[in-house]
Amino acid sequence: MDPANADRQAINHLSGPDGAAIERPLVGTSILTGVLMDRTITLPGNVFYRAFSRAAMGNPIFNTAALAVMERPDPRRGSQIWIAEGSHIHFQTRLSPRINDAGNTAQGAVDIVQKALLTRRIGAALSSDQDLGKEELQP
Repeated sequence: MDPANADRQAINHLSGPDGAAIERPLVGTSILTGVLMDRTITLPGNVFYRAFSRAAMGNPIFNTAALAVMERPDPRRGSQIWIAEGSHIHFQTRLSPRINDAGNTAQGAVDIVQKALLTRRIGAALSSDQDLGKEELQP
């Protein structure tokens, strides 16, 4: 095997150049953690995202989660906002077009999502079944 091919094959293995194995994170459903994605469209949605991220990212519970703040705008009734981790929705509400309401709603969302993340982690830690994968164990 030529050296260039060996280098390409080494990339696919979870080990360092000195032979030490690279550890996978023990918490969370994704290798990429501590991420908050912005999938908002409108100005109130963007204000909600900024207020939520400011409050959440200082909290160590959120540092191990990969969350997405998503929005579905509706011209008549405001926007539907939800916060999801993978396929699990932790928070969902209707956001009015008034920008002041978005910041206040975000503060309440931080508490709700924090409790949901803790509940999922405690449930996953207490229930272990050798026949099920990580994604099947989570409520």
